[in-house]
Amino acid sequence: MTGAATDVFISYARENRSVARQLAEALGSAGLRVWWDRDLPAGSEFSEVIETQLQSARVVIVLWTADSVRSGFVRDESSRALRAGKLLPVRLEEVDLPLGFGQIHTLDLLDWDGDSEDEAFQNLLIEVRRLQGTTPQPLRDDVAHGGRRRSRRIAFAALALAVLAALGYGGKQAWDEHDAAQRAEQAQQKRREADRHFRAGLTLQFAKEPVLEGALNEYLSTLELQPQHARAHYYLAHVYVQNRQPPDALQQFQFALTATEAPLDNGQRSVAQKEVAALSIDPNEAEPVARADVNPPPPRRRRPPCRCQSPRSRAPAPAPSPRPQCLGTRCAMRRRKPSRHGSQASSTGCSTTTRTSASPRRRA
Repeated sequence: MTGAATDVFISYARENRSVARQLAEALGSAGLRVWWDRDLPAGSEFSEVIETQLQSARVVIVLWTADSVRSGFVRDESSRALRAGKLLPVRLEEVDLPLGFGQIHTLDLLDWDGDSEDEAFQNLLIEVRRLQGTTPQPLRDDVAHGGRRRSRRIAFAALALAVLAALGYGGKQAWDEHDAAQRAEQAQQKRREADRHFRAGLTLQFAKEPVLEGALNEYLSTLELQPQHARAHYYLAHVYVQNRQPPDALQQFQFALTATEAPLDNGQRSVAQKEVAALSIDPNEAEPVARADVNPPPPRRRRPPCRCQSPRSRAPAPAPSPRPQCLGTRCAMRRRKPSRHGSQASSTGCSTTTRTSASPRRRA
């Protein structure tokens, strides 16, 4: 601000430029004419303009921080304002003031966020107006530090109310969100560990020389961490088949078909369904039991046994007679062959058949 007498000159380190800007705006809103080095005219001599404004200002506010304590320019400006009797030191941080400035009590704007209604800023505004046109005197301790104490009490009270409100209203929701995030992280960690065991099981099962016992243990570790791992159930079932444990294999194939995580592909699902169908047959059963007909045909009636004689009284069937043997030309069983005109002895040789009756004679 140029062309008019300056009410307030602000001295600060460039690292605290943002706070200086907030303070200048707040003091300007209160009707004070404020100068800070942002108002340097272009092409002007830096040191000359600052010296002019420093001499014309009624009040010089020095912002003490860890950076401004080490700044030679801030120390020089503060020394000149102190000799002129218009220095008003303000601390933005908890720092020890340079030698020669500790006897002047300092106002505090600790953690000030630019709020012009803040009690600490209002105390600063009162001191600025008091110093306009009067010789500065050592500030009373209650004026210098009372604002800070009251501000801290108000801040603590507000913080306590905020904590109570958070616990009463939003605390449960915040805790639930934190708990959900924690559970999600634990679940993700379990999935990573389960995947590591699963891959180790595949390596052991399909090695050049399979280690079935090791693969079985790795798959079981996978299922402890992730019970719904479908592929772990699937390959564990194959291990049980190779170990000749059909009941356990059947159970694992069934779990593999219903598990929801790491689902089977179409080929694996088809194999699992076939294995379930094959392992479900009872090995002690010769063939599948057919369903009984709802209306079976009536049974056939069996002919009752003959009652004419008991089975014990039946005569045994005669044994077949042995075939007669030929005795040569003088066969003992030679018979005479009947003829039409009488009976003549057969001269044809041996005959093994015996005819018991002759042909009947023709009637005249």
